[in-house]
Amino acid sequence: MSSYHIRLRAELVNETLFRSLGEARRLIEAWPQDYSYYRPYAKLGWLTPAGYAAHWQ
Repeated sequence: MSSYHIRLRAELVNETLFRSLGEARRLIEAWPQDYSYYRPYAKLGWLTPAGYAAHWQ
């Protein structure tokens, strides 16, 4: 299992009580966008990928 899938499970699936299957689908579909674009990363100096890209432009 990749680190991506481990984080998805740890941060969303194991910690969230979904009210419906539709809600679960929406949250699980939105999670990769948050993971890839909006969360800060230590390797980027705790910037988001967008913030890091803006810093170098």
